[in-house]
Amino acid sequence: MVKRARTIAGRVSKNPTVTEKWKLMATPTPKPLFAVIDLLPSADLFKLASAPVELNANITESRETERKERKFNSKVVAAMKRRYVARLNAREIAPDTTFAKYYEQNAGGKCPGRVQSLAGLFNNLVLTEGADKLPLLTEATYDGAMLDWLEKANAIVNAAIKVSGENWKSSDDVNKAIAALTGPPDNVVETLDAIRAHQKGESPEATAAGEAVTLTVGRALEFLLAYIKNDAKAATELEAATLFAGCVELGNAWGDSGVSEDLMNKWNRNIDKGVAPEMNIEATPLAPVLPAAPPAPETTAETPAETSATEDKELVEQS
Repeated sequence: MVKRARTIAGRVSKNPTVTEKWKLMATPTPKPLFAVIDLLPSADLFKLASAPVELNANITESRETERKERKFNSKVVAAMKRRYVARLNAREIAPDTTFAKYYEQNAGGKCPGRVQSLAGLFNNLVLTEGADKLPLLTEATYDGAMLDWLEKANAIVNAAIKVSGENWKSSDDVNKAIAALTGPPDNVVETLDAIRAHQKGESPEATAAGEAVTLTVGRALEFLLAYIKNDAKAATELEAATLFAGCVELGNAWGDSGVSEDLMNKWNRNIDKGVAPEMNIEATPLAPVLPAAPPAPETTAETPAETSATEDKELVEQS
């Protein structure tokens, strides 16, 4: 029995031609929206969450596939975060379970940094409402934006959250970034680069011309992280061992920094819990379970690129 195939125009052909068959095979399957992902049974959600883990494990062979799927995978991670918070509030999982641990237990591996970073942007813009009770950014706009645009916007939002705290949504930089994402596509990159340069106190003209910028502790740390993650495996043993020993010395140097041990212990506890190191967490008695409050804005680390040295350098300059 010959299966009937639907033509591009929507009609059913009893004897599809080779061209019709090829078009049907080439038609991509549409990705489900976040609302559909968020309602999936946990087993199905965890199965989707394992996809970026597998892609990240074979990043060298599947770099383009990973980039193509990153926006969708970020929605899956955003849904995982909501599921994690709900289970935490319902006391279905241990209170000291971090999201990283929850994800690894259910997805079979660690969440790739750039996917988790983009999930933070999705939570902050698409799943957060403005004063008009509408999302700051529609899911359709998010889906239609270039991946590079979203990562630049993510750096802008993260910086605004660090500076403005709970008032980050009224930040001029955030509003300009949203306007750039929703406006004409011609000058999106230039606009976002200018906003980020302004946040860092740099001259957009100097940055575009390739002039050297001031080396800060943050940029030095980003460079080291990028090198360790992407290039250390290709270094000689002497080079890698020297860098490793230097990192150990960095940790030991805190003993002579003059920073109190109590403060460093607090930072360690917060890092273990997956929250900002400087956050003050007060212990309170257990209370009856209440409806979950709206999630706080996420500040995600700008994960160094896992592609090439050139892209690593560009990512550090954009941060």
